[in-house]
Amino acid sequence: MRHSALLLIALAISVATLSQPASTAERIDGHQLLEQCEKLGEGPAKNYYAGTCAGYIMGVIDSHNGAAGTEKMPEPYFCIPGDVSRGQLIDIVLKYVEAHPERRHFGGATLIWIALVFEYPCQY
Repeated sequence: MRHSALLLIALAISVATLSQPASTAERIDGHQLLEQCEKLGEGPAKNYYAGTCAGYIMGVIDSHNGAAGTEKMPEPYFCIPGDVSRGQLIDIVLKYVEAHPERRHFGGATLIWIALVFEYPCQY
């Protein structure tokens, strides 16, 4: 039952993303997110890629956390425990994107939300 509810939330997020007008649609998809993050250890530009990858993922998480508790999003969709590090969050997101190539056409933010909804569902 809980798994079904999580899948329903993930699908709702996906539909909301796909129905956005082009001017506000996400600019990065799962393929691009994975490509940026896979370059973390490569060459002199690795700091750039590390910043791009971590910044995007953490920015999506911060946006979620900032919106949670507002009129438009009264309850959070995922609840990350306080002892989870940024590195762990990035690993969770990348494992999800790598494990689901059939969803890489989804927007990067959508994939981040889905990964975290499954990993850290809120207990209401």
